[in-house]
Amino acid sequence: FTMGSDAEAALPGTQRANQAHEHQVTLSSYWIGETEVTIALWNAVMGSGGGSNTTPVASITRNQSVEFARRLNDIAHNQGLIPDDMNFQIPTEAQWEFAAKGGNKSKGYTYAGSNTLSEVGWNLNDGRESHPVKLKHPNELGIYDMSGNVYEWVADYFAPYTTKPQTDPCNFTRINSSRQVIKRGGSFWYNDAYRYTCTYRYAYYEDVTDESIGFRLALKKH
Repeated sequence: FTMGSDAEAALPGTQRANQAHEHQVTLSSYWIGETEVTIALWNAVMGSGGGSNTTPVASITRNQSVEFARRLNDIAHNQGLIPDDMNFQIPTEAQWEFAAKGGNKSKGYTYAGSNTLSEVGWNLNDGRESHPVKLKHPNELGIYDMSGNVYEWVADYFAPYTTKPQTDPCNFTRINSSRQVIKRGGSFWYNDAYRYTCTYRYAYYEDVTDESIGFRLALKKH
């Protein structure tokens, strides 16, 4: 698929410029969560009890989301819920964007499932708070809330794109002392439409978070 957007990157602003350059990416098969990780799932895995709260968990650092995936893998492997050669992880930036765009079923929407943000995502116009998952329309793959609700951490540290084709890319190299990682998808905290596109990427700090950032899971053979 074509990752990035030269058209969006031409808009004013450093964050939007981060979307260039368009480049071809090939991905191995993987699964990705239908929804963001909810408070109920977080509590069940991290030992705080279960519950039925279907609001996305937030105020989680990128490293805490990695630790969640590690603990979930221990549970899933010990209980035989997933094969030994598979692991949960937070998705790579490329995996996230491919899924947001609708994968091989993509219809080329601006947002994850529509050209109208209000159909698929929560933003500031809906109140400055997160909402339970699966209340908006899904995208072409049946995935919810990839535009809006809470931002989502991905596995990559920030680095500018190149024009070179790549296979299963993921940048684990810190290119600066600020240790910036990537969050994707926009959140209820803003109403700038460009933040919710499938290609928009936001460099943030791995040890910092707020109530507008959560994550979803991917599952892949290793």
